[in-house]
Amino acid sequence: MQSGFKPFGGKDTGSFREHYFRTRIALTAIYTGILVVLLLVSSGVTREVFSERLSQRFALVIDRNDRIHPVVFPVNVTDVTAELSDTLLIVNGILVLLSVFISYRLATRTLRPIEEAYERQRQFLSDASHELRTPLAILQANLENERDSGNADLRASAENHLEEVKRMSVLVSDVLSLSKLEHTGSEAVRSALTVNDVLQNVIDRLSPIAAKHHVALTLEDAPETFNVLAAEEPLIRVLTNVIENAILYNKTDGSVTVSLEREDDSVRIDVVDTGVGIGEKDVQKIFDRFYRADKSRSRRTGGSGLGLSIARSIVEAFGGTIAMKSTVDVGTTVSILLPIHNAS
Repeated sequence: MQSGFKPFGGKDTGSFREHYFRTRIALTAIYTGILVVLLLVSSGVTREVFSERLSQRFALVIDRNDRIHPVVFPVNVTDVTAELSDTLLIVNGILVLLSVFISYRLATRTLRPIEEAYERQRQFLSDASHELRTPLAILQANLENERDSGNADLRASAENHLEEVKRMSVLVSDVLSLSKLEHTGSEAVRSALTVNDVLQNVIDRLSPIAAKHHVALTLEDAPETFNVLAAEEPLIRVLTNVIENAILYNKTDGSVTVSLEREDDSVRIDVVDTGVGIGEKDVQKIFDRFYRADKSRSRRTGGSGLGLSIARSIVEAFGGTIAMKSTVDVGTTVSILLPIHNAS
């Protein structure tokens, strides 16, 4: 069964390194294409001129009395022309390979300032996140002490401040996670995992939250056992984020249904809810960083606006895709495709 989903983020798919690599290849192709066109034109013109001269030189002979005679010695103009073509092919082939190398170096040099600027930005975010975690932890501990004190006035004030500190801690943690993902990418340590077991673990963890929000959380029986090559904790984070969103943005007495199904050489994980849904315009941007369709509700639920962006980065690092289909007041379906790992 083919999925009707398409991977999101046409303008923002994958990490910066993927964009950088694609741009470098594109520039290389452009430079190489220009050189190839010039070589083809040069080869064509040279071949025509040389063929014409060969025909004029060997087809007829002019004696001392300016009389024209047919060629009396064996000359095969076709063979000579073929030799010329072979020579041009070899020479131009070498030139094309050389042009590809030079073009790739030029593309790399052209993009180097962009790469350096990105690395500085990524390093700054990583360093800032690290530095903020300690004071936030200290501040949170102090506020918790004030909240637990006997002073009613201090307790109310500390409770409000503690909520903001926790939200800031989540944001800092998410920024740090995203920075690490962009740096390591697919280099993360992976192993063969049974998706069925990982998903059951996530469902068990989130069942109390679903019950608290009066949402029925169901995991349908899978037709078979699916193994993927991934890192367990990041995969759990992806599934937790998607399913938890389906619970939090649902309606009272709504439902969330999770299913597993094979699609070609991949396993498709569908998370279907009967929630509030989001508009088509928001769906196109839902995986962008810091984008929140309902900013007021996201703030109440403590979201940072980075959860789905992190989920997409993790899924793509595992060679998969994540997509969303949603209708306002009807519900949302998130589909995750991961390549099936066949142990040898």
